[in-house]
Amino acid sequence: MFRKWKKKKLLYLIPLLLPVVALGLFFGLRQRPSALGGSLRCETYADVTAESGASAKAARGRKDTAAAESVTAETAETVESAAQKVSIYLCGAVVHPAVYEVPKGARLHEVLTLAGGFSENAAQDAVNLAAVVEDGSMVRVPTVEEAVRGTAEVLAEESAGSGKVDLNRADKEALMRLPGVGERKAEQILAYRKAHGKFKSTEEIKKIPGIKEKAFEKLKDSITVSE
Repeated sequence: MFRKWKKKKLLYLIPLLLPVVALGLFFGLRQRPSALGGSLRCETYADVTAESGASAKAARGRKDTAAAESVTAETAETVESAAQKVSIYLCGAVVHPAVYEVPKGARLHEVLTLAGGFSENAAQDAVNLAAVVEDGSMVRVPTVEEAVRGTAEVLAEESAGSGKVDLNRADKEALMRLPGVGERKAEQILAYRKAHGKFKSTEEIKKIPGIKEKAFEKLKDSITVSE
C-alpha cells in the first residue's frame, strides 16, 4: 500500500519539478554570455587604454623633438648673429668712450651716436665719420688743442731739419711734400688715419691705394711714426 502511494506521489511531483529545472537551465545559460561580455569589455578597455598611452607617449616624443629643434635653431641663430658683429674702441673726445659692438658694415657715425656724440672740445673734422668700422680697431677723436698741437709739432720738426714727416701728425700740406704723394694720396692717408687710428709702423702706409713696395722704397727715408 505504501509503495503504491509513493509511486503515485512521485508522479505528481515530476510535473512540478520540470518548470523548476527549466528555469534553472534558462538562468544558467543567461549568465554565461554575461561573463563573456564582461571579458570582452575588459579586453576592449585594455586595448583602448593601451592605445591612449601610446598616443600620449608619441605626443610627448613629438613635443620633446620640437623643443630640441627649437633650442638648436636658437643656438645657430645666436652664433650667426655674433658672427655678423664687430667691436670697436672709440675713445678720446667723446661723451662715453668705450668698446662698442655694432653690426658688420656699420659706419663710424653710428658708433659715435652710441658713445653720446662728440665732447665739447672735440676736433670734429679730425675723424672720418663715413668710414666703415673694422673689428678690433681703435678710433681716437682728438681735442681741438691736440689737433692744433699736432700740426704745430710737425711744422716744428720740419723747420728743425729732421727731414722726416710723421704720418700720425702731418696735415695735408706736410704729406704733399713727400716724394710721389700728391693731393689725392695725402687725402687718402688722412682718411686712413681717421678711420684706423695712428699708424703702427711706416710700412703700414702700403695699405694706402697706389702705395706699394716700389713707392714705399721712395718714401721710407722721409717718413716716421710717433706713439
